[in-house]
Amino acid sequence: MARAAAMASRTLRELAAEPRSPPFDSPERLITASQELRMSRVPDDERPTSASARHRALCHGATYMRHLLAQTWQLAQDARDRAGEAEVLNRIGTLRLKCGDPRQAQAHHLRALELARTIRNQLEEARALEGGARCCELTGNYPAALSGLREAVSLYQRIGAAEAPTAARYLAQLEAERPEEGSVQDSTV
Repeated sequence: MARAAAMASRTLRELAAEPRSPPFDSPERLITASQELRMSRVPDDERPTSASARHRALCHGATYMRHLLAQTWQLAQDARDRAGEAEVLNRIGTLRLKCGDPRQAQAHHLRALELARTIRNQLEEARALEGGARCCELTGNYPAALSGLREAVSLYQRIGAAEAPTAARYLAQLEAERPEEGSVQDSTV
């Protein structure tokens, strides 16, 4: 158990370090490290404590996830799985947004939107619209955010997607915060 705690502690310190190339050279090594972390008790004094260290650890993990998603996207392209490509592009956009990069996130959601519309995949189209709308909100483009969310909610509801209630609540919240924008229609998501 002490060996697992030492490994988990080292992994946390690596993730809390400044972002650089992914510390894991394979998905198996990442899975092993996460299992060891779950099974061990890392002493409190070994965990990243400051908000900036936790943020670096999360973004470093997200960077590695983007790397894995890029590989997944390449596999989907190689297999000519266009629905898989759209899904991965949306997931990369979501990760970029969570790490504070709304412009790059929006670019990924826009590519996913174009692809989803081309192949007529309504679920990925709605996800791309919602992701793009969230990006627009963070960059201050509220009319586009509202328009994109309205379109996403409508599409989610039409296909009976599980995401419909969450997106509808987000839309209602945004409309309540920005009532002056509520009547403006701009579809530049």
